[in-house]
Amino acid sequence: MKFTILLCTLFIAVSANATNLYFFDIKPVQSPNGKYEAEATSPHNRAGAQERAFQDEFTITFKDVESGTNLWVWEQGKFLTFNEDGSIAGGIKMSPVVLIPTDSGYLIMRDGGDSYNVFDTNGVMQTVFNPILSTPEKEWEKHTSWTTAGYIWQVGSQQGFLTIDETEYFYLRLYWGRTFIVDISKAKLETNKNIAEKTEQHIVEKIRTLIKDFDGVYDEPCDGCGGRHLREDLKAVAFVIKKHSIREGKKLMDEMVKRSGRDSSGSSDFKRYFDLVR
Repeated sequence: MKFTILLCTLFIAVSANATNLYFFDIKPVQSPNGKYEAEATSPHNRAGAQERAFQDEFTITFKDVESGTNLWVWEQGKFLTFNEDGSIAGGIKMSPVVLIPTDSGYLIMRDGGDSYNVFDTNGVMQTVFNPILSTPEKEWEKHTSWTTAGYIWQVGSQQGFLTIDETEYFYLRLYWGRTFIVDISKAKLETNKNIAEKTEQHIVEKIRTLIKDFDGVYDEPCDGCGGRHLREDLKAVAFVIKKHSIREGKKLMDEMVKRSGRDSSGSSDFKRYFDLVR
Protein backbone atom coordinates (compact mmCIF):
# COMPACT_ATOMS: atom_id res chain seq x y z
CA MET A 1 0.00 0.00 0.00
CA LYS A 2 2.74 2.44 0.98
CA PHE A 3 4.69 1.63 -2.18
CA THR A 4 1.56 2.12 -4.30
CA ILE A 5 0.91 5.55 -2.77
CA LEU A 6 4.51 6.55 -3.36
CA LEU A 7 4.26 5.54 -7.01
CA CYS A 8 1.11 7.64 -7.35
CA THR A 9 3.03 10.59 -5.94
CA LEU A 10 5.87 10.08 -8.41
CA PHE A 11 3.45 10.04 -11.34
CA ILE A 12 1.76 13.15 -10.03
CA ALA A 13 3.28 15.15 -12.87
CA VAL A 14 0.92 13.63 -15.40
CA SER A 15 -2.21 13.95 -13.27
CA ALA A 16 -4.35 17.07 -13.49
CA ASN A 17 -6.10 16.23 -10.22
CA ALA A 18 -3.02 16.09 -8.00
CA THR A 19 -1.29 18.79 -6.01
CA ASN A 20 1.44 20.54 -7.96
CA LEU A 21 4.98 20.25 -6.61
CA TYR A 22 7.58 22.92 -7.27
CA PHE A 23 11.31 22.25 -7.35
CA PHE A 24 13.30 25.44 -7.01
CA ASP A 25 16.96 26.14 -7.66
CA ILE A 26 19.24 25.33 -4.74
CA LYS A 27 21.65 28.12 -3.92
CA PRO A 28 25.31 27.26 -3.32
CA VAL A 29 25.72 25.30 -0.08
CA GLN A 30 29.07 24.40 1.45
CA SER A 31 30.37 21.38 3.33
CA PRO A 32 30.83 21.90 7.10
CA ASN A 33 34.56 22.54 6.63
CA GLY A 34 33.91 25.00 3.80
CA LYS A 35 36.05 23.08 1.32
CA TYR A 36 33.33 22.00 -1.12
CA GLU A 37 30.25 23.65 -2.56
CA ALA A 38 27.23 22.39 -4.48
CA GLU A 39 24.33 24.08 -6.25
CA ALA A 40 21.45 23.01 -8.48
CA THR A 41 19.76 25.01 -11.23
CA SER A 42 17.00 24.32 -13.74
CA PRO A 43 16.27 26.21 -16.96
CA HIS A 44 12.61 26.21 -15.90
CA ASN A 45 13.48 28.50 -12.97
CA ARG A 46 15.30 31.12 -15.03
CA ALA A 47 13.94 34.64 -15.35
CA GLY A 48 11.56 34.73 -18.31
CA ALA A 49 10.92 30.99 -18.30
CA GLN A 50 7.30 29.92 -18.39
CA GLU A 51 6.28 29.14 -14.84
CA ARG A 52 5.27 25.53 -14.33
CA ALA A 53 5.30 22.89 -11.63
CA PHE A 54 7.54 19.82 -11.46
CA GLN A 55 10.64 21.61 -12.71
CA ASP A 56 13.24 19.19 -14.04
CA GLU A 57 16.39 19.18 -16.20
CA PHE A 58 18.43 20.30 -13.18
CA THR A 59 22.18 20.64 -13.34
CA ILE A 60 24.14 20.01 -10.14
CA THR A 61 27.60 21.57 -9.98
CA PHE A 62 30.09 20.44 -7.34
CA LYS A 63 33.24 22.49 -6.91
CA ASP A 64 36.35 23.08 -4.85
CA VAL A 65 35.81 26.37 -3.00
CA GLU A 66 39.44 27.44 -2.69
CA SER A 67 40.34 27.02 -6.37
CA GLY A 68 36.85 27.61 -7.76
CA THR A 69 37.28 24.53 -9.96
CA ASN A 70 34.24 22.48 -10.90
CA LEU A 71 35.02 18.92 -9.81
CA TRP A 72 32.02 17.42 -11.57
CA VAL A 73 28.66 18.27 -13.12
CA TRP A 74 25.53 16.09 -13.07
CA GLU A 75 22.58 16.57 -15.41
CA GLN A 76 19.18 15.23 -14.45
CA GLY A 77 17.45 15.29 -17.82
CA LYS A 78 13.67 15.01 -18.07
CA PHE A 79 11.60 13.92 -15.08
CA LEU A 80 9.77 11.58 -17.42
CA THR A 81 10.52 10.56 -21.02
CA PHE A 82 8.11 8.75 -23.31
CA ASN A 83 8.28 6.30 -26.19
CA GLU A 84 6.48 6.95 -29.46
CA ASP A 85 3.54 4.85 -28.31
CA GLY A 86 3.14 7.03 -25.23
CA SER A 87 4.62 4.56 -22.74
CA ILE A 88 7.19 5.74 -20.23
CA ALA A 89 10.78 5.24 -21.34
CA GLY A 90 13.34 4.47 -18.64
CA GLY A 91 13.03 5.37 -14.98
CA ILE A 92 11.80 8.44 -13.16
CA LYS A 93 14.55 11.01 -12.61
CA MET A 94 13.51 12.96 -9.55
CA SER A 95 14.53 16.58 -9.13
CA PRO A 96 16.88 17.60 -6.29
CA VAL A 97 15.35 19.13 -3.16
CA VAL A 98 18.25 19.24 -0.68
CA LEU A 99 22.02 19.14 -1.28
CA ILE A 100 24.40 18.22 1.55
CA PRO A 101 28.13 18.34 0.67
CA THR A 102 30.43 16.37 2.99
CA ASP A 103 33.88 17.29 4.31
CA SER A 104 35.44 14.45 2.31
CA GLY A 105 34.09 15.51 -1.09
CA TYR A 106 30.93 13.42 -1.36
CA LEU A 107 27.46 14.87 -1.90
CA ILE A 108 24.18 13.72 -0.40
CA MET A 109 21.01 14.66 -2.23
CA ARG A 110 17.41 14.28 -1.09
CA ASP A 111 15.21 14.23 -4.18
CA GLY A 112 11.58 15.02 -4.87
CA GLY A 113 10.58 11.43 -4.12
CA ASP A 114 12.23 11.65 -0.66
CA SER A 115 15.04 9.26 -1.59
CA TYR A 116 18.53 9.94 -0.26
CA ASN A 117 21.27 9.59 -2.86
CA VAL A 118 25.05 9.71 -2.54
CA PHE A 119 27.33 11.14 -5.23
CA ASP A 120 30.91 9.88 -4.99
CA THR A 121 33.93 12.11 -5.59
CA ASN A 122 33.55 11.59 -9.36
CA GLY A 123 29.90 12.60 -9.41
CA VAL A 124 28.49 9.09 -9.80
CA MET A 125 25.14 8.85 -8.03
CA GLN A 126 23.75 5.90 -6.09
CA THR A 127 20.38 5.80 -4.34
CA VAL A 128 20.85 4.56 -0.76
CA PHE A 129 17.45 4.63 0.94
CA ASN A 130 13.99 6.12 1.03
CA PRO A 131 12.59 6.66 4.54
CA ILE A 132 9.07 5.97 3.32
CA LEU A 133 9.89 2.57 1.87
CA SER A 134 12.51 1.69 4.50
CA THR A 135 10.15 1.99 7.48
CA PRO A 136 7.64 -0.73 8.44
CA GLU A 137 4.23 0.23 7.06
CA LYS A 138 2.32 0.12 10.36
CA GLU A 139 4.96 2.30 12.00
CA TRP A 140 4.86 4.77 9.11
CA GLU A 141 1.07 5.01 9.15
CA LYS A 142 1.07 5.67 12.90
CA HIS A 143 3.68 8.40 12.91
CA THR A 144 3.09 10.32 9.66
CA SER A 145 0.31 11.92 7.63
CA TRP A 146 -0.69 11.61 3.99
CA THR A 147 -1.70 14.54 1.76
CA THR A 148 -2.18 14.89 -1.99
CA ALA A 149 1.31 16.42 -2.10
CA GLY A 150 2.83 13.35 -0.45
CA TYR A 151 3.65 12.20 3.06
CA ILE A 152 4.27 14.64 5.91
CA TRP A 153 7.15 13.05 7.80
CA GLN A 154 9.83 15.67 8.41
CA VAL A 155 8.36 17.35 11.51
CA GLY A 156 10.95 17.00 14.27
CA SER A 157 13.42 15.07 12.10
CA GLN A 158 17.12 15.92 12.16
CA GLN A 159 20.19 15.00 10.19
CA GLY A 160 23.93 15.44 10.45
CA PHE A 161 27.38 13.92 10.26
CA LEU A 162 29.60 12.07 12.68
CA THR A 163 32.84 10.12 12.40
CA ILE A 164 33.33 6.80 14.19
CA ASP A 165 36.63 4.92 13.92
CA GLU A 166 37.69 7.13 10.99
CA THR A 167 34.52 6.33 9.04
CA GLU A 168 32.30 9.26 8.06
CA TYR A 169 28.57 8.73 8.53
CA PHE A 170 25.46 10.70 7.65
CA TYR A 171 22.33 10.16 9.72
CA LEU A 172 18.64 10.98 9.41
CA ARG A 173 16.68 10.64 12.65
CA LEU A 174 12.87 10.68 12.44
CA TYR A 175 11.05 12.30 15.35
CA TRP A 176 9.98 9.04 16.99
CA GLY A 177 13.52 7.66 17.07
CA ARG A 178 13.93 5.57 13.91
CA THR A 179 17.33 6.50 12.49
CA PHE A 180 18.95 5.80 9.14
CA ILE A 181 22.76 5.82 9.12
CA VAL A 182 24.69 5.97 5.86
CA ASP A 183 28.30 4.88 5.46
CA ILE A 184 29.10 7.67 3.02
CA SER A 185 32.13 6.19 1.25
CA LYS A 186 30.29 2.88 0.66
CA ALA A 187 26.96 4.56 -0.17
CA LYS A 188 25.08 1.99 1.91
CA LEU A 189 23.03 1.85 5.08
CA GLU A 190 24.90 0.92 8.25
CA THR A 191 23.14 -1.76 10.32
CA ASN A 192 25.70 -2.27 13.11
CA LYS A 193 23.92 -1.84 16.46
CA ASN A 194 27.02 -0.39 18.08
CA ILE A 195 27.15 2.35 15.44
CA ALA A 196 23.44 3.01 15.96
CA GLU A 197 23.93 3.40 19.71
CA LYS A 198 26.86 5.77 19.24
CA THR A 199 24.83 7.81 16.77
CA GLU A 200 21.92 8.20 19.19
CA GLN A 201 24.38 9.12 21.95
CA HIS A 202 25.90 11.73 19.63
CA ILE A 203 22.44 13.20 18.98
CA VAL A 204 21.57 13.31 22.69
CA GLU A 205 24.83 15.10 23.49
CA LYS A 206 24.12 17.64 20.75
CA ILE A 207 20.69 18.26 22.30
CA ARG A 208 22.21 18.71 25.77
CA THR A 209 24.58 21.32 24.36
CA LEU A 210 21.73 23.15 22.63
CA ILE A 211 19.72 23.16 25.86
CA LYS A 212 22.70 24.59 27.74
CA ASP A 213 23.28 27.30 25.14
CA PHE A 214 19.60 28.04 24.40
CA ASP A 215 19.07 31.76 23.84
CA GLY A 216 15.41 31.84 24.85
CA VAL A 217 14.11 32.46 21.31
CA TYR A 218 11.42 29.95 20.42
CA ASP A 219 10.33 31.21 17.01
CA GLU A 220 11.91 32.14 13.70
CA PRO A 221 10.86 34.24 10.67
CA CYS A 222 8.82 32.49 7.98
CA ASP A 223 9.83 33.15 4.37
CA GLY A 224 6.44 32.00 3.13
CA CYS A 225 4.05 34.19 5.11
CA GLY A 226 6.34 36.85 6.54
CA GLY A 227 5.33 35.97 10.11
CA ARG A 228 7.10 33.92 12.76
CA HIS A 229 6.69 30.26 13.68
CA LEU A 230 8.16 27.76 16.11
CA ARG A 231 11.79 26.95 15.34
CA GLU A 232 12.15 23.68 13.45
CA ASP A 233 15.34 22.76 15.31
CA LEU A 234 13.57 23.13 18.66
CA LYS A 235 10.80 20.78 17.51
CA ALA A 236 13.45 18.10 17.01
CA VAL A 237 14.93 18.96 20.41
CA ALA A 238 11.57 18.55 22.16
CA PHE A 239 11.08 15.03 20.78
CA VAL A 240 14.54 13.90 21.93
CA ILE A 241 14.07 15.45 25.37
CA LYS A 242 10.86 13.46 25.83
CA LYS A 243 12.31 10.24 24.38
CA HIS A 244 15.30 10.29 26.73
CA SER A 245 13.71 12.07 29.72
CA ILE A 246 16.39 14.79 29.71
CA ARG A 247 15.63 16.62 32.96
CA GLU A 248 17.45 19.85 32.14
CA GLY A 249 15.38 20.21 28.98
CA LYS A 250 11.94 19.83 30.54
CA LYS A 251 11.26 23.57 30.73
CA LEU A 252 12.14 24.05 27.05
CA MET A 253 10.05 21.02 26.06
CA ASP A 254 6.99 22.14 28.05
CA GLU A 255 7.22 25.64 26.58
CA MET A 256 7.37 24.25 23.03
CA VAL A 257 4.22 22.20 23.63
CA LYS A 258 2.49 25.22 25.13
CA ARG A 259 3.46 27.52 22.28
CA SER A 260 2.46 24.97 19.63
CA GLY A 261 -1.17 25.67 20.46
CA ARG A 262 -0.71 29.27 19.34
CA ASP A 263 1.42 28.56 16.29
CA SER A 264 -0.29 28.48 12.89
CA SER A 265 2.32 26.40 11.07
CA GLY A 266 2.32 22.66 11.69
CA SER A 267 1.27 23.05 15.32
CA SER A 268 -1.38 20.34 15.14
CA ASP A 269 1.12 17.93 13.61
CA PHE A 270 3.71 18.77 16.27
CA LYS A 271 1.35 18.22 19.20
CA ARG A 272 -0.12 15.03 17.73
CA TYR A 273 3.31 13.62 16.96
CA PHE A 274 4.67 14.70 20.35
CA ASP A 275 1.98 12.68 22.10
CA LEU A 276 3.07 9.57 20.16
CA VAL A 277 6.65 9.63 21.44
CA ARG A 278 7.31 7.14 24.22
